[in-house]
Amino acid sequence: MRATLYASALGLVEAHLNGHRISEDFFTPGWTDYDKRVHYRTYDVTKLVRKGENTFGAILADGWYSGYVGYGGERDHYGKLPRVRLQLQLDYADGSSAVIGTGSDWKASTGPLLEADFLKGETYDARKELDGWDKPGFKDDNWQPVVMDNTVHPLMQAHPGPPVRVIAEFKATTISEPKPGVYVLDLGQNFAGIARLKISGEPGQKITLRFAERLNPDGGIYTTNLRTARATDTYICKGNETEVWEPHFTFHGFQYIEVTGLKSPPAKGVVVGLALSSDTPVAGSFACSDPMLNRLHQNIYWTQRANFIDIPTDCPQRDERLGWTGDAQVYVRTATLNCDVESFYTKWLVDLDDDGQRADGEFPMVAPVKVSGNDGGPAWPMPA
Repeated sequence: MRATLYASALGLVEAHLNGHRISEDFFTPGWTDYDKRVHYRTYDVTKLVRKGENTFGAILADGWYSGYVGYGGERDHYGKLPRVRLQLQLDYADGSSAVIGTGSDWKASTGPLLEADFLKGETYDARKELDGWDKPGFKDDNWQPVVMDNTVHPLMQAHPGPPVRVIAEFKATTISEPKPGVYVLDLGQNFAGIARLKISGEPGQKITLRFAERLNPDGGIYTTNLRTARATDTYICKGNETEVWEPHFTFHGFQYIEVTGLKSPPAKGVVVGLALSSDTPVAGSFACSDPMLNRLHQNIYWTQRANFIDIPTDCPQRDERLGWTGDAQVYVRTATLNCDVESFYTKWLVDLDDDGQRADGEFPMVAPVKVSGNDGGPAWPMPA
């Protein structure tokens, strides 16, 4: 028997089967002009299917579809309500097959995920966890029927590019306490990603993580450059056990993490940075006798990794993170030196083509374009 899962969403989806997160991918199905095109990803889940009863479900978040995106302080650029579509294809040894998919017989509920937004951050209350929700035998009597919708009809296609995944981990090189109870971790490298928290806390204890690229003179984190991006993750402990948590529906650009809510100074393994990027294979390297040039190349490489999260963006930290055509145009030669980005750029060029040319022949200045409006063109010229 072979089992294949097809997962897509208007928003972000994390699929689960029999108590397991089916993939380590982040931000499925990626960012497109959802009015025109939405991608899906395919997973071999044969090893997760078992004899007898099986349970199949998903967590759905706003993502680029209906969360805050760009520097306008607005959300719901494509729609107000995220949607999910899943299909489990079962192919049996006798040649028969069956399909199990999302439909009107599905149920939904809220849970421990209180906030999940790229710019604002993620809030998770472990006390609200629904233990066993993705395992056989879970009682869903209090869950509500899902709302079916047939008002949107984007073209659905397999995602042509690499998934976003964890590509590196960073532990703190130093930990300071600029104010009582406020701990600042220096991870020694600027990157885009999230933090993994490991803690034995009390029930209801709230741990707050804030992210920054620089420090103020007093040793506190500098966040002015983030503008309206709150970039704050919050974990509320279940208590009485060791708890490990990492966000799945947000990311930040940072080198420093401010941690508050702890009862004592953290050891270096309590908070660990996880670098996220589209999983483009490393294709080239650079090394010479000059340490400054080597460090410059490393800075260039990590800037690329931080900005190649499904589309080539201008920044991973503040309230922007858009696919500027000028940035992508200028940087593409260096990008191809560092990594195999053929499929990554192919995907984004389709996004650019979906946005279309203006009457004067120009393409928009960012892609996907709906977030910023249709002004300017490649390399950012403004219309006369």
